[in-house]
Amino acid sequence: MHSIHLRRVHIHLYKAPVQPAIRASFGLITERSLLLIAVEDREGYMGWGEVWTGFPPIGARYRAELLERLVAPLILDASFSGPTKIHEHLLESLLPVVRMAAESGPVFQSLAGLDCALWDLVARRAGKPLYQILGGKDSCAAIPVYASGIPPHIDETGLDGIRKQGFRAFKLKAGF
Repeated sequence: MHSIHLRRVHIHLYKAPVQPAIRASFGLITERSLLLIAVEDREGYMGWGEVWTGFPPIGARYRAELLERLVAPLILDASFSGPTKIHEHLLESLLPVVRMAAESGPVFQSLAGLDCALWDLVARRAGKPLYQILGGKDSCAAIPVYASGIPPHIDETGLDGIRKQGFRAFKLKAGF
């Protein structure tokens, strides 16, 4: 694996209002957000990752600022032997934030999105699919998926609609 020398970290935050708002087991969802992170190395290769920003709505902007103000300065213009070394460096460097501010969730969620972007970068530089970089075999079986976020009040017709989309497994929300 080549060393990683990052030139830029790009943060892309997207938000959209939810109308009408959705009542979830953990609160009222009035906005959806998407936080993408792209890392660019000095050769111009880019890798992409996504940071979880589910709830509360203001958490997306906070995670974006963690990446911009705390994480990016710790990894730009430095050389690392791979994503694992970058992750170890960041865990050690951000430990005071995690401990003193009790910020483990937002910090670790931000680092998880960055980790995805770094591994994507490694795969793109190698010209291989990510699953091969991570040790997967070409003969791997398909991965089954399930429909999630289904409200407890859904009726048979609603479930039939989800089945028609190809889902055979379901995760019902039961925490209301």
